[in-house]
Amino acid sequence: MLRSVYINNIALIKSQTLEFCGGFNVLSGETGAGKSIIVDSLMLILGGKFDKVLMRYGENVCRVEAEFDTTDRVREYLSEKDIDVDDVTVISRKMTADGKNENRVNGRAVTLSVIRDVGSMLLDICGQNEYQYLGVTANHIKVLDSFIRGTMQSVFEEYGNALYKIRGIDKQLEEIRDTEERNENIEFLKRKLREIEKADIREGELDDLENRRKVMQSAGKILSAAAAASEYIEGNNENALSDIEAAAKALGSIASLDEKYGELVQRLDSVIIELEDIADTLDQAQNDFNFDRSDIDAVEDRIYKIRELTKKYGGYDAIIKKQTELREKIDFLENADYLFDKLSKEKKELTDIAYVAAVRISDERKKYAQKLEKAVMRELDELGMSNCVFKVFFADLPDRKNCEKKFTAKGLDEVEFYLSPNAGQPLKPLTKIISGGEQSRFMLALKVISGKYDDIPSLVFDEIDTGISGTIGREVAKKMAIISTTRQVLCVTHLPQIAAMADKNYLITKSTDDNSTVTNVRELIGKEVIDEIARLSGGKDISSAAETSAAEMKQWSNDFKLSVKKNKC
Repeated sequence: MLRSVYINNIALIKSQTLEFCGGFNVLSGETGAGKSIIVDSLMLILGGKFDKVLMRYGENVCRVEAEFDTTDRVREYLSEKDIDVDDVTVISRKMTADGKNENRVNGRAVTLSVIRDVGSMLLDICGQNEYQYLGVTANHIKVLDSFIRGTMQSVFEEYGNALYKIRGIDKQLEEIRDTEERNENIEFLKRKLREIEKADIREGELDDLENRRKVMQSAGKILSAAAAASEYIEGNNENALSDIEAAAKALGSIASLDEKYGELVQRLDSVIIELEDIADTLDQAQNDFNFDRSDIDAVEDRIYKIRELTKKYGGYDAIIKKQTELREKIDFLENADYLFDKLSKEKKELTDIAYVAAVRISDERKKYAQKLEKAVMRELDELGMSNCVFKVFFADLPDRKNCEKKFTAKGLDEVEFYLSPNAGQPLKPLTKIISGGEQSRFMLALKVISGKYDDIPSLVFDEIDTGISGTIGREVAKKMAIISTTRQVLCVTHLPQIAAMADKNYLITKSTDDNSTVTNVRELIGKEVIDEIARLSGGKDISSAAETSAAEMKQWSNDFKLSVKKNKC
């Protein structure tokens, strides 16, 4: 369940922490007090898009943080993501005026998609957006599939895999279908391949060439230094080599007198050998500099060519990979006739598989649609729409010959909800005829049914009481109380019947001080609950009977909830 939510600088809320109970929580207040701020904040916890207009005026940073009891699904998901898992899961978001966002789960920075994944396992918000969702016919099949859940998972996977392969084959067939275009493409690919093959780049060549160019550019300095060093070592006049040879000869005359002098002679002989080798190397180095401007230009051209290919394809590994890809693509296109027949055969087989799977999915949907129809009408009957008829209509499936262009990610079905709200009225598309009050009850009916299939522990209702009052309002309150026996419920309302049914009531108020407007939320205790029910009834401050009526409504609600709990035992 949702334990608490902290809201900071969201709209008119400066700083507020709300703690909720595990049953039925109701938030109420005057119109314009800021009830929608709570729902907007919870939408952010679900990964909703942040709009800068939500930030409190004059502030640069806003935050929202929610604490939930950790469910098994969330525990498994967080473990897979290597995010710390505890008995409490904390989702937090920080937004700044300059557009920077910080999203965290249990203190770990995460992407917004992770926030959405975790939030969707913990909280479900039923509000205006969901009403709009039902107003789009294409979403009706998604609603139906949400009730089927995982009963057809293997068939859906079989269909999805076949469709994915079909799309890949279609792309390949498109490449080889037009002979003239194919030949042009082959020639284009061969030109690119020849460019790479002609370059014949070896690994590390660019580094070697750049080092060689550096040496060439410093040729004068190198030759001068090498010549000077050679002169000092073995020049025609006094030089290091002749001096050391003389030293060795002098010590050689006394080597027989003491062993240490003999060792010194040996060491000098080693130095002489080393100097002679150095001299030879310097001579060779000077000979190696036998190049002209054309040699420098050749190195520059080679460097330019390699860099050009590197810029186009990437480093050495990327160029070799591209070379392989080009050869494979050319081979693929040059064998187009054979491949066309082979791919066409594969596509036919995959289309057969996809079609059979789609038909099975459709059959299952139709069976489940009948169950959904009965369940929805049963719930609507209890919500004051006893003469309502609800039907799930399916368009005719295309036959095997005409199915290929009809495949979608959802299969072959086209689904639309139809409703007749009153006796004697024909069935018409739900999107065209449903009123505000009927829409609220229809959505509530769906949530009651979905509660039997999903394991989302917390449910938020916003504007669920749109267009309803009186007896229907009481039925809606009863229905929500029943839901709250198995799931935590939060409801923003203006109906006294719903407020009276709450296990915990919150009052949302707005105040102005020093030219600053602030929304506050506080829990109502004892008689404050009765006063709020009376206010919502419209009788507070008009008649003392209003409080008596509110108290009776509260007592009746408590008795009803007690009877529900007893029946569940």
